[in-house]
Amino acid sequence: MAGSISMAGAFERAGNLQALCEQAATAFRTLTGFDRVMVYRFLDDESGRVIAEERDPALHSFLHHHFPATDIPKQARALYIRNRTRAIPHAVYAPAVLRPAGFEALDLSDVALRSVSPIHLRYLTNMGVAASASISIVKDGLLWGMIACHNMTPRGMAPDVRATASTLASSLARQIRAKEEAEGYRERLRLRSAEDAVVLKMTSDGRTAQTVAAVRDDLCRMLGGDGSRVCPGPARRSRRGTARVMRTCSISSSGSAAAVRATPSPRISCRRCTPRRTLSCDGERRAGDAADRRGRDAAVVPRRARDQDRMGGQSAQGGLA
Repeated sequence: MAGSISMAGAFERAGNLQALCEQAATAFRTLTGFDRVMVYRFLDDESGRVIAEERDPALHSFLHHHFPATDIPKQARALYIRNRTRAIPHAVYAPAVLRPAGFEALDLSDVALRSVSPIHLRYLTNMGVAASASISIVKDGLLWGMIACHNMTPRGMAPDVRATASTLASSLARQIRAKEEAEGYRERLRLRSAEDAVVLKMTSDGRTAQTVAAVRDDLCRMLGGDGSRVCPGPARRSRRGTARVMRTCSISSSGSAAAVRATPSPRISCRRCTPRRTLSCDGERRAGDAADRRGRDAAVVPRRARDQDRMGGQSAQGGLA
């Protein structure tokens, strides 16, 4: 109990989310004694990524590996919320038959000793994993991620260890919420400061092309773009003559896009369009056409980390859980 309290205190002292997850991997390996412990996070598209790991130096690393959403289906995730600690002491075991007869349809979802899919056991065997365990990280009622444990030899988890792991995971979830809120607040302050600097330049007198060229690098830094360019839009006629719309574009490695409209008021508004790989995509054309009708505009593509790593022929459900 004293050890779990000290681990929870270490979670609270972590400076940011990444440091928190690294400490969690170390704490859960100390608690369970498994050869490898990973913090596995579900992303917005329901795929997963290993964001922290503590392992025996003799083992290869899974750090930063990505796994598709289909590897852990929705019904499996629902079970991870209901049954938050699962252990497979030996990946090569013969499941026991329920007795007496007539209990075959009994729901064992909440039973810690229920058998698992033979496909899952095959994945563990293919990876050379003899025992595994998983502890759910549930934040605000949703499955944020998991603590995934692997051992190269058969190893169980005693009931008191499972209970301590579940309590520690709850403490971790609370600290994850706190760190995410703090990081979100710092990011809002950064964006507000950058927005004020951009608006100050845009309110200066000058031609449209000069104004856009002056702020495009600031917009890229503000939204995380990798590069930018200025391209003229279609000519627009008005009572005062003909004007040409200037559009600033930025390309990032992710290819996702957003339209950013510059208005006379000191505010910048954004909206997403369909993610594509090039500036000539249908999504960006639609965003550009809509902006043209509004007047002077800028289209900026923010950076969004999307690693396409996949482990060939290996399932995250089988590989990590």
